[in-house]
Amino acid sequence: MEKQDARQNSPSAQAAIRLQVVKFLRNKKRDKTCTQQRAAELYGLSIQGVKKIWKQYKEGGLHAIEEKKRGVKEGKKISGKQAAEIRRLIKDRMPDQLQLPFALWTREAVQQLIFRLFEV
Repeated sequence: MEKQDARQNSPSAQAAIRLQVVKFLRNKKRDKTCTQQRAAELYGLSIQGVKKIWKQYKEGGLHAIEEKKRGVKEGKKISGKQAAEIRRLIKDRMPDQLQLPFALWTREAVQQLIFRLFEV
């Protein structure tokens, strides 16, 4: 089977593939051909993808591989005006100029700036 970009699949289709991979690999005790390499070939995934799915399953069970809600978590969000202000500050200054404990802009630096300015 040819490998395809699974990111193009719907979240439910991705979850279904993860479940199939886990079911396949759980049969390894009965059938020695149920290897991670074989699962990658059967389901058109990379070996790294299969290893990641198996690791998530081993660490968190079926709950770890099921479909989850994506996107921004519910709660306070910044407005368009506030986002424009953040972009302007990031473009014009470095974090240490805004009394942030960072030398370069990182995700954490931006988060601290947003919290400091808008308490979000």
